[in-house]
Amino acid sequence: MKTQILFLLPLLTAGPLRSQIERPIPYPLPESKAWKKALANGTRTRIGLPGPKYWTNRATYDIEAELDPATAKVEGHVEIEYRNRSPNPIRRIRIHLRQNLHKEGSVRNRFVEITGGVKTSNLRVEGKELPKGRVVTRGTVMTIRLPKVLRPGGKQRISMDWEYRVPKAGAPRNGHEDFHVYWIAYWYPQVAVYDDLEGWVAEQYMSNAEFYMDYADYRLAFTAPSGWIVRATGTLKNPSEVLTKTQRKRLAKARESREIVHVLTKEELKAGKATRRHRKKLTWRYEARNVRDLVVSVSDRYVWDATHAVVENRDGPGKDGICMIHALYRPEARAFARAAEFERHTIEFMSSKVHPYPWPQMTACEGIIGGGMEFPMMTICSGRGRSVHGVVTHELIHMWFPMLVGSNEKAYAWQDEGLTSFFTNLTTADFRRRDLEKKTPNRSIDRRGPGSRPGRRGRPRAGMRFRSIETLAPIMRHGDRFPGRSTYSLVSYFKTSMVLAQLRDLIGEEPFFKAFREYVKAWAYKHPAPADFFATFERISGRELDWYFREWFYETWKLDQAIESVKRKENGAELVVGDRGYATMPTEIEVTFADGRKETLRIGVEYWLSGRKTRTLQLGPGVVRIEIDPKRKTLDSDRKNNVWKAE
Repeated sequence: MKTQILFLLPLLTAGPLRSQIERPIPYPLPESKAWKKALANGTRTRIGLPGPKYWTNRATYDIEAELDPATAKVEGHVEIEYRNRSPNPIRRIRIHLRQNLHKEGSVRNRFVEITGGVKTSNLRVEGKELPKGRVVTRGTVMTIRLPKVLRPGGKQRISMDWEYRVPKAGAPRNGHEDFHVYWIAYWYPQVAVYDDLEGWVAEQYMSNAEFYMDYADYRLAFTAPSGWIVRATGTLKNPSEVLTKTQRKRLAKARESREIVHVLTKEELKAGKATRRHRKKLTWRYEARNVRDLVVSVSDRYVWDATHAVVENRDGPGKDGICMIHALYRPEARAFARAAEFERHTIEFMSSKVHPYPWPQMTACEGIIGGGMEFPMMTICSGRGRSVHGVVTHELIHMWFPMLVGSNEKAYAWQDEGLTSFFTNLTTADFRRRDLEKKTPNRSIDRRGPGSRPGRRGRPRAGMRFRSIETLAPIMRHGDRFPGRSTYSLVSYFKTSMVLAQLRDLIGEEPFFKAFREYVKAWAYKHPAPADFFATFERISGRELDWYFREWFYETWKLDQAIESVKRKENGAELVVGDRGYATMPTEIEVTFADGRKETLRIGVEYWLSGRKTRTLQLGPGVVRIEIDPKRKTLDSDRKNNVWKAE
C-alpha cells in the first residue's frame, strides 16, 4: 500500500502550518515484522494477492466415533496424516482440544457447563507411543514434541483415542437439547494452523472469539442408534445402509426438482420409519474434501426437507453445477419450514454475486442455539420467530467467509462476521423482493430491494447508530479482547457492515463488488490477513484508501459534518461547512433555491485530510435550503446539524 500520509498529530507541527491544520491526519497502516518477512519470502504481496511462494499445510483425518444419546457421551478414534508444505522444519505439532473449555480450571470469558473436558489415550506418532514428557496439554491446546523432525515436504501420522460428554445447549456453539437433538462441534482433536506469518497459531479457545483452521480432507464413520438421523459435513457415502428405499427415491427427486421434497415426514417419524431398522445401531459414513472443519448433527426428532440449488459457473464459465439443499427440524418449529427455500436462494444469490459455491451440499439444522452458528456445509439455527430467514441466510453466507476464504476469525472477527453481515442485508432484501413478486406479480416493485435505497444499502436499519468513542472498540480489536459481548457484536457485525456499505458508495458499485470477487477468488482455501483485504480494494479501485481503513478499522473516530453557519449577503450567501469529528469523508452538499432549482457542491476528502476543519463556500442568491449528505451515503453521527432552512 502507499504511505504518503505521514503524520499522526499535526497539531504539534511548528511554524505557519500549525495555524492551518486543526485535526489529526491518519498515519499509515501498520506493517508487522511478520508481514514484512512474508513479503520478503514471497508468500504475500503488497497488492492483495498471494505471493508466488505462498503455501498452506494440509491434513487428512480418518475419524471413527459413536454417540450414546442416553448419556451424551462421545467416544472416538482419529488418524491424522499431517503434511508439511512449508519451507520450515517442524519440531512440534499443536492440537486443539476445544472441549477442554468445559474442563475445571480452563481460562474462559463466559460461564459454561463443566463436563470434565476431553480425555485422550493411546496417543501415537508413526504408530509408536511417545516417551513421557513429549506431550503437554494446557487448557484447550495439546503440544506434541515430535520424536523426529518433520522436514519440508514430509508427513507424519498421529493417532489417538478420545472421549468427552456433550454439554447441554448453550455451550456455546454446540450441545444437546433434552438428549434428543445433538449438535456435535469442536469435538475432535484438530491440528492448529501453521501459517506463513506467525508459524503455529494455537491460541486458547475462551468461548467468545471464534476460530482459525486449516483446510483438510475428512473421512467419518459415525455410529448412532437406529432411528436417529445423522447429518455431517460432506457427502453421505452409504445411503443404502442407513436410509430407507423411499427416502433414497425422494432424495433423487430433490436433485431433479425445484420443489421442496419431504424426505422424512412427521407421520413417518412417529411411525418409526426415520432410518433402516435392520440393526440396533447404524454407522453413517461421510467424506468431505477441502474443508476447514467437520460437524455432526444427530437427532430422533427431525423431519427432513430437500431440494437443490443451481450454482452458476461452478464448473467453469457457462457450466453450472448442483448443490443439494437439506433442512432438518422438529415439526413444531414451524418457522423453519421454509429453511430450504432460504438456503437455496442464498447459495444461488451469493454464487452469482461473489463466487460459485464449491461443495456438493448444504444442510441447515434447527435447535440448541439462540441465533446460529456456521460450519462447512452445515449450520445450526434457532427455529423460532420471524428471524429464521435472516439467521439461516447469515449462517450460509459464512460458507464464503470464512469457510471458503479462511481468515483468522479469532484475531479479526470483522473479516468474517462483518463481511457476512453486509451480504446478509443484500441477500435477504433480494429474497423478499422475489417473494413479493411471486405473491403480487402485477405490482410495481423497486428491484433494488429495501436494503438498496441510497444510504442504506447493505446496512442495518436506522437506529443501529454509532455509540460514543468511550464505549466503542476499534474494528481491528482481537475477538477475545472486546469490552463485553455486546460491543463485540456491535463492532464486528454491524459497524463493519455499515463501514463496507460506506466504502461501496465511496469507490462505486462496480469496483466494490469486483474487489470482493477478486478477493475471494485469490484467497479461496487460503488465509488472508486484513492487509490483503485492504490492498485488494486499493488495487481494484485504483485509489489510495489507507486513510479510510486507518480511520474506520483501526480507530474509533466519529464522522460529524455540519453546517456551521449561513450568512446572507447582497448577492447570495456564505456557507461555512465544518468537519467536527476526527473521521473524514468527501462532503456532498445539496443547495435548493427559491425557484426549485437544486445544485450539488462537493468537497473532496483531500481537503479534510490536509488537517482543516472548516470550508467556506459562496452561494448564489435565493437559497432556501441546504443539506449535507442528502442521499445518506456516510456514517455521519449527528444529522441534526446537516440541514439548514431559510426562515
